[in-house]
Amino acid sequence: MRPIQSIQRLLQGCLLIPFALLLMGNQQCKDPGTETRELRRRVQMGVIQAPPMPLTDGGNFDFKFAANAQLWDVLRKTQSFSTSTISSEAILDPGQMTQADRDAFNQCEDTTTDSFNQMVNGKVMTQTSTCMITMPQAVINGEIVNFELTTSAGVTVGLPQFAGLGVGLGIKKATLTMALQADHPLIPGHVIAASTPKAKRQEFNVNFSWAPSGVGLGFDFYSKTDLASVVKKAMENGISDLKQQFDLSEPWYATVLKNCDKALMINAGSASDANLQVGDILEVYNVWYDWEGEACNSTLTGTMKSTAAPIAVVQVEIVGDTFSQARVIQQTATKILPGARVYVQKLVQPVPATQAKN
Repeated sequence: MRPIQSIQRLLQGCLLIPFALLLMGNQQCKDPGTETRELRRRVQMGVIQAPPMPLTDGGNFDFKFAANAQLWDVLRKTQSFSTSTISSEAILDPGQMTQADRDAFNQCEDTTTDSFNQMVNGKVMTQTSTCMITMPQAVINGEIVNFELTTSAGVTVGLPQFAGLGVGLGIKKATLTMALQADHPLIPGHVIAASTPKAKRQEFNVNFSWAPSGVGLGFDFYSKTDLASVVKKAMENGISDLKQQFDLSEPWYATVLKNCDKALMINAGSASDANLQVGDILEVYNVWYDWEGEACNSTLTGTMKSTAAPIAVVQVEIVGDTFSQARVIQQTATKILPGARVYVQKLVQPVPATQAKN
């Protein structure tokens, strides 16, 4: 039996050695100081619908106003989206660029103005939709479906029955159901991304006494309460989930602002905006826009890249706050048109912490 036991121990040792080496190799490959860099999409805040919150004195708290104010703050601070140059009260105006603006788009390159329009079943398909240059990629809308509080006695009450809660009751759990979605700014009814059922319903363990009344219950007071913390956390989770759904729906892109011979101006900026960096390599595509009537002055029904392969490759050389300049390093004979998009080919990644120390 002893020779057999010796062989078994030897085999176990032989198996453990490569397994240990594999673990060591994985530890060497994973540097906790390295994070994959991602870009933020430019979006506009829409409206969060929310029911009123009844108070114990018979009044109502404007929950909708509070929720919208909170989402605006969450969007400003998120690493997923950027709201630079876009106001929460901004009105989308697809015709905001004049014809002179459109004609001047390529003035750094030449003075000719080409028309790239096609009539398909009475609709206009064009590659010169300059109104898309300043458009956000999506409008963030949502709804607080329900908000429930569970007391220390195990009693659960949801909106609008909050007024029935006795003053001073201890609250042990809050459950918020909130749906968020990213809608296309111009295509009616086109939802680009939506939060999943798991992300919509969030449960939080809390510990506070329920004592709301109309006295002093303004937004400043509300923002300091545990209720506001619950709503904020649910919004942050929802935005994170929305970003994942957005990435599955379509890749990040930005729009060409101006074509100046060997360089392009694009509407994506520094860390406070899209998080572009010098050295990032981007691919350029012209885009087909399908309009019900006149381009930029009718309903948009769809978009599509005009070619399977990029018509140019550019490298970011100057990064501004909300726009950047990229040098053309490769280009086909196809002219870059107003409304063209740039997609990521390769991003400059952070240096691992171990390499930075060395």
